[in-house]
Amino acid sequence: RIINTAGKIVESMARYYEVNAVDRTKGLVGLLIGRYPGDTYCGYGACPKTDYGNPWFIATHALAEFLYFVARAWCEDRLTIEDAKALSVLWKQLTRGAVTGWNALEMADSVMKNAKEHVVMPGVHMSEQIKKNGPDVGQQAGVPDLTWSYASALSALLARHKAIAACRKT
Repeated sequence: RIINTAGKIVESMARYYEVNAVDRTKGLVGLLIGRYPGDTYCGYGACPKTDYGNPWFIATHALAEFLYFVARAWCEDRLTIEDAKALSVLWKQLTRGAVTGWNALEMADSVMKNAKEHVVMPGVHMSEQIKKNGPDVGQQAGVPDLTWSYASALSALLARHKAIAACRKT
């Protein structure tokens, strides 16, 4: 069910974010996602209707972390036939070749790279959200330096470390 949910989230949000198309022009193949379809929170005062439902660092990192979990489960031979079928749908949305543990790891890395593209340097600043469209597409928005954004990045990186270790054993 979780794999199907991830696929539905990607399908329902990612393609509507102009920022993902802009990132593709920069050679990035991952994507950014928001909290949920139809989100009406913008986090920065009175917002025009087009500003609702931006991608969030925490949601994007959670997608990457999930894909790292999938990579680890694949390499540890813990996925079912139903999981593989659901993964094939998600794979088509994220366009990453054959379903393998290493490809899932690469897919997760590409999602993290998209998030990293929007980190403000120097200083590694991550706010709550990333503007999905408009003249300031790709700029950070909402609560600045949100602790959850950093925690979610670290959690995803820990999952990455565990996935690499599992896949190296195969």
